[in-house]
This record gives sequence, structure tokens and C-alpha cells, in this order.
Amino acid sequence: MSLSALHLAFCLFLDYDYADAKLIKADVRSGVKDQDLAPPDDVEAVKYWLSTFIGNEAFKYHHGQAERFLHFLFRVKKKNLSALAAHDVNDYYDFVSDPQPRDEWVSNVPHVARRSTKHWRPFRKTLSYRTVKQLKSSINCSVKWLQEIQYVQPFDVAAQADGPPSNLLQYFTVEQWELLKRYVETLRTGNSSKDVVYHRMRWLLQLVYLGGLNTQEINHTQMRDFSEYDSSNGVVGWRLSLLNAHSCGKSLGVRKRTVFVGPDLLNELQLYRTSLGLPALPAPEEDWYLMVPARAKSSGALFQQPHAGEVFNAIISGFSIYLRCEHQSYFDPAQEIEDATIYWLLRTAGMKMLNNGSDYATVCKFFGVRENSRMLRQFRPTARPGPELEQLALKHGSAWPVRQD
Repeated sequence: MSLSALHLAFCLFLDYDYADAKLIKADVRSGVKDQDLAPPDDVEAVKYWLSTFIGNEAFKYHHGQAERFLHFLFRVKKKNLSALAAHDVNDYYDFVSDPQPRDEWVSNVPHVARRSTKHWRPFRKTLSYRTVKQLKSSINCSVKWLQEIQYVQPFDVAAQADGPPSNLLQYFTVEQWELLKRYVETLRTGNSSKDVVYHRMRWLLQLVYLGGLNTQEINHTQMRDFSEYDSSNGVVGWRLSLLNAHSCGKSLGVRKRTVFVGPDLLNELQLYRTSLGLPALPAPEEDWYLMVPARAKSSGALFQQPHAGEVFNAIISGFSIYLRCEHQSYFDPAQEIEDATIYWLLRTAGMKMLNNGSDYATVCKFFGVRENSRMLRQFRPTARPGPELEQLALKHGSAWPVRQD
């Protein structure tokens, strides 16, 4: 396949999303792996690899990494993926540390630029050490899979750590979590129409920290999935039924689970809903998702459904700026915090539970993950016997600072 034809196919690859990936049936992937069905070109080969991921978040992450790698091969190496050699992979790993020419590869605007604008670049910013390590893990995974289907010639893929090195934190320290809450409080103005963003950000953080929900669960769970139940102590409580999409080993597992709603989370639910002019507690017939879209002032029309990942990224972007401006001792750590994901906050909550005496197995069950999940594995040695799942949720609080107006 010529490079010009491959460039055209690559342009089509940009619109390839998770829904498209699920159309690639398992028997097609099996046929590819057994060499009965050879991928027609580089782009299709990468599409087959991406279709092996279960869950939109994993798909989007590896799609982005694959896109950057294909950009590099087309524009810098001027070769096909099928002709990949070991030195090409190593050259790419050197390249991502400092992409040059910078004005062609790295965005010069502080926000995320749309692909249709002149400001879009393959890299939004200089990659941190952690992000480069994660990038290498993704590319190594794709190359090994393509070698297995005999699309890429065999060579030794450089041994890279799977994820960030152990000396880099992947959770917020107690002080960082307190500062993050304090930062969100600075966004509150007291004007209900202007505080939509503040309430949305606070609600998201509390859903993650108190409820143990991840991005997919937040995006696909509705308010009507809250329901009352008779708790073990005879008091009527609240719980949330959702589809679990946490990381289970190397892929995302999907299964139903129940989240027991503690007092703090119930209070946050009521605060968020009343800020939007909704009844304090949800009704069974409601169609709203957990992240309710705001309305336009003039027309009253609803804006687009908020995406938990995008809202969290906005929080972290503002938080890193806040740290650099207001807390000089965090100037350097702010660079690492810029790469924080929702899983950082989930680990932060898990670490607190373990430190408070909860046993490891119960904490894993609270988050809906397996005991060998990467999410909490680094905390496993600290496990100690503790309360049952429901009691754990009821006792788990976030100590959100009370504003003195």
C-alpha cells in the first residue's frame, strides 16, 4: 500500500470510535490471529488490535497512542507499519520526549484544541516521565499483538515498565486531597446561575471518592438507579445500582454492582440536585444521568451531556494552576498532578479506607474490582480486618470544608 493511500486510510481512522470497534466480531479477530484473515493495511491492523479492548476509556486511551505513533511513522519515518523495525520503535520513544519541530507537534494553547482548528497538534503538551512510560507500555502492547498476527516482523520489543515506576505516586496525598477540595471551593461565587460548574465539579469528585464510581459508571448511570432499601440496622437507606466497568486485569470487566450511599454522599446528591432546581431526591421515572446537563439562560435548552472524564480533566487543569500560584512548594509536583486521572482519586479513597482499618478484600469489593486489580494492588500489604461492605460505605466520609459565609 502506498504512503499516499495509507494517509487517506489514516484520515478515516481518526473517526474510528468504540462503537465501530465493537462491530469487529470476535470471529474476525480470531481469524486474524490464526492468519486466516490478514489485515488489508496498517490502519485496519491497528483497528483489529483496538477492538480487543472492552470499555470506551481503554479504547480511547490506546486509540490516541496509536494515532500518535502512526503520525510519527507517516510524517517522520515515511514508512508503513508493516515495515516496522526495532529502531523505529526506539526512535519514537526518543522522539516523544521532545517532539521536533515543536510548533508542528505540540500545541501552543493552554486548552484542548479541536482537531478542526489550526491549533490542534498530536501532543497537547510536553509529556511527563509517567506519561511517557505509559505510552511505551501501550505501544509495546500493540507491537507485540501485531507480531502475533504476523503483520509486523518479529523483533525484541524494548523491555519497558508496565505503567509508571513505583517511586511515582498514582494517588493524591492527604494534603493534596485537602488542597484539591479547597481549590474547588474557590470556584463558588454564591450566584446560583454561575455556580453550575462548581456544583458539577464537586458532585463528580464526591461520586468518585465517596461512591467509588469510575468514569464509565458515572457516564452511563441514571438518577433513577438510586433507590431506597431497608438497611441492616433497620433504618431506611439509599443505594445505587450500576454496571461495573472497573479495570479487571488487562481489560475492563462489565457486571452489575450495588453502591451503598453513605450520609455524606446522600447529602452531596441533595446539594447537587437542589442547585439545579430539581427535587432533593431522585424519582424512579427520571431520565437524568448522574451528571445533569445545564440549561442555556436565554432559551432554556439543554447543553450537551457532561462527560465525567472531561470534567475531571478540567478540575485537574485548574488545580495544577492553583498549586503553582498559591502553593509554591507544589510547583514541581503540579506537573505530575497534571496527569492525574479519576483512578488517582479512587486510590486516594481506597488508601484512606485501608488506613482506617478496613480489610483489603472489602475495599476491593466496595470499588467493584478484583483483588488482583492494578487499581489497589500497591496497597495490598497494608490490609487489615475491618467492617463489612455496607458499614464501610456508611462510615466513609470526605470531610468537605464548610464555607463560612
